[in-house]
Amino acid sequence: MGCCPPARGALASLKMQSNSSNTPQWTRRGALWVCGAAAAAPVADMLQGDVHRDAKGLGLPLQTLTDECEIDACINREKRVFTRAGRKFQLKQEFDKNGSRSTGSAVWEGDVVLTKYMDKDLPQGYWNGKTVLELGAGIGFAGMVAALLGAKDVVLTDGDERVLDLAKRNVEANLKPEEVKKSSLIYERLRWEWAADPSWKYETLGGRPIDVILAADLSYYKDNIPPLITMMRALCGPTTEIFLTHTVRPTDGDSMQQFYKAFEVQKINTGPSFDGHPETFMYRMRAKAGGGSRVDEGAV
Repeated sequence: MGCCPPARGALASLKMQSNSSNTPQWTRRGALWVCGAAAAAPVADMLQGDVHRDAKGLGLPLQTLTDECEIDACINREKRVFTRAGRKFQLKQEFDKNGSRSTGSAVWEGDVVLTKYMDKDLPQGYWNGKTVLELGAGIGFAGMVAALLGAKDVVLTDGDERVLDLAKRNVEANLKPEEVKKSSLIYERLRWEWAADPSWKYETLGGRPIDVILAADLSYYKDNIPPLITMMRALCGPTTEIFLTHTVRPTDGDSMQQFYKAFEVQKINTGPSFDGHPETFMYRMRAKAGGGSRVDEGAV
């Protein structure tokens, strides 16, 4: 039996199905697209975070699956399962609990790509001894991965206290107490607009420089970008690296160009971490020398 035609994105196009009766076709199962005989498997067997079963015994692997579910189906699940840094994460989500619909209460595509990149695409030992701060940490997925990969200090920040409480519960459920202690993992409420005040200084780490800033899918709303850049600039030292993932949306316009004004930017969309995520990009950045820390919202 042959293979399904290759697909990327949301199957890139629904017209990819072959006309050949000898070629398996993509079949929709709820929020999933599955290939050939695998479509007969129970949906519950396929929904394993970003881990697509090889479906041994189903007669055909799940070929070239893009994402494990559509966004609405993903973020409304109570739990997502991922494997990172040799650990199986079971992450609790509360996106639509009590009607709150906080974006920080779910795992988005940017989180999936960022944590893959952290785990697989950086040199071995990159995270050892690093001081890491995650902006808009949400449930804390990227920060937890940094801790397991060897970060010495991890700060999970978010502007929403409810989201920070969810992050704490996820950390307690997925990391051992000694792992939390080893990475000195802490939680902190941090509002990006605070950095617009020239007198504001980040003092939680006692003046120690931040080696890495993590930011997953925080640029989805273009009006948030100026205060986000201002906060990043305020936190950056001369050697701080920023890893920002962004998923392209119809409303983006040229909003992402703002980052190029404040940072040296390497835009990445190739490698295993991006398989099945053609619309998500990594912006690996360092602050430009002499670029200042504040961004005038009227000037970008």
